[in-house]
Amino acid sequence: MKSQKLKDDYINKVKEYHPKPNYLLNCIKAFLVGGLICTVGEVMMKFYIHYFHFSEQEA
Repeated sequence: MKSQKLKDDYINKVKEYHPKPNYLLNCIKAFLVGGLICTVGEVMMKFYIHYFHFSEQEA
């Protein structure tokens, strides 16, 4: 009986101090980082097409 109460108290304390993930902020960060990666890729492709006269297939 006493050990069960200790376990319950421990579980409650762990839940109290456990950080809660911020799903919305994480989704926004992932969206922005993914967009930045794609933008860098597009800029590199345009650079190769313009300065090295590559076709879109080669770039």
